[in-house]
Amino acid sequence: MGSEQQRHVPGAEADVDVDQNRQAAVRQICIACGIRTDAVGTAIYLRGAQGAVHPFTTAGFCGEEVGELQTVLAEGPAFMSLRQTWPVLVPDLAAPRSTERWPRFAPAAVEIGVAAVFAFPLTLAARSLGILEIHRDHCGALLPGEIADVVHLADAATALVLDRSARSGRTDEQDDDRAARSGLTGRRLSPVASDGAMFTNGDK
Repeated sequence: MGSEQQRHVPGAEADVDVDQNRQAAVRQICIACGIRTDAVGTAIYLRGAQGAVHPFTTAGFCGEEVGELQTVLAEGPAFMSLRQTWPVLVPDLAAPRSTERWPRFAPAAVEIGVAAVFAFPLTLAARSLGILEIHRDHCGALLPGEIADVVHLADAATALVLDRSARSGRTDEQDDDRAARSGLTGRRLSPVASDGAMFTNGDK
C-alpha cells in the first residue's frame, strides 16, 4: 500500500497559534514586570496537582533557575503564596526569618545571586491559579507604586491563564465564575510579619 495520508484536524493549526500567542503574551507580562520592578528575573507558575507549582514561562537570567529550585525542593515564596492566596514579599532572602522558613530554597537562591523575592498569586475569587514572581539581585522592599503595577499585571496574567485553561478543558467548578476578577485588586496591603519576610492580608 502507499504511504498513509497524514490526518488533518480542522482548526488544529489555529489552536496551536493561539496557544503560542497566549504564552508569548504571558511572557511579555513577565518582561514588563521585570522592567517595572528592576528585577533580574521573573516567572509565572501554574498550580499543579496537590498544591504543586510548575513554571509556565520565565524571563531574565535567573527566572528559570529559581522556578526549578522551588519545583524540585517543594518550598519557597511561590508555594507559600499559592497556599495562602496572599502575596509573599521577601525583601531579604538571606535574613534569618527567610532561611528558617525555607532552609533549602533560601540559601540555594542566594547562591545563584537572588537577594529578594516577591510572589503574587493569580487569583480567581478565593482560589489561586498560579503565581507571578519577581527576583531581584539586591535587597529592599517594593515601592507602593511598584506593588500596584504588579497587581495589575497579575490581573492580566490571570485573564490569559483562565482563557488558556478554558480552551484546554482543564477548568474546575471554581473556574466557572470567569467574570470574577483577581482577589488582589483593591486590597489594602498590610505587613503581618517582619524579619526579612512580609505578607499581605486583605482582611486587615
